[in-house]
Amino acid sequence: MNTINETYINALLADASYVTLSQDNEVLPENQVNTAIAARLTQAQADFITSNFDVVSQELSPTGGFDAVVWRGKAGTDYAGKVY
Repeated sequence: MNTINETYINALLADASYVTLSQDNEVLPENQVNTAIAARLTQAQADFITSNFDVVSQELSPTGGFDAVVWRGKAGTDYAGKVY
């Protein structure tokens, strides 16, 4: 994968990290994750993320500051076995 592509994917995942993707320490179902991401990014970007990555864990700042998500590439994709 080239550097520009990797940078773009990292930027998408970073932006999607500011969306609520979990509730009560449980990751939302994939369709709800997709809908939540599409509210912040485009639908095509949300589809790309949910087709290629799973949410492993999310930590939301209670004050609206830094939010973080651990993403894992789905099996059968170019990102399989990678953690972001």
